[in-house]
Amino acid sequence: MKPGTHLSKETAAIVTARLEAGDDPREIARDTGCNQDTIYRRRRAMRGGDPYKQSPVTKPTPDPKPEPSEPNCIPSVRDKLMRGRA
Repeated sequence: MKPGTHLSKETAAIVTARLEAGDDPREIARDTGCNQDTIYRRRRAMRGGDPYKQSPVTKPTPDPKPEPSEPNCIPSVRDKLMRGRA
């Protein structure tokens, strides 16, 4: 397919049928000569979403820091150095 052209009705029907059959969008794109982004947009539109809306980027939530079971009994290096100067 030439870049920037619309899908023909025949190609659109093939793409829709293969997406409904569960075929991989990359294989469909390779077989039809379409860009794979076109296939993914058509799949998103078939699922009821906005075909041009980007998926939100989710940030991983950090693991909560565990509460120490015992107080830290090891003096810090700074405390050791300060004791040596006094």
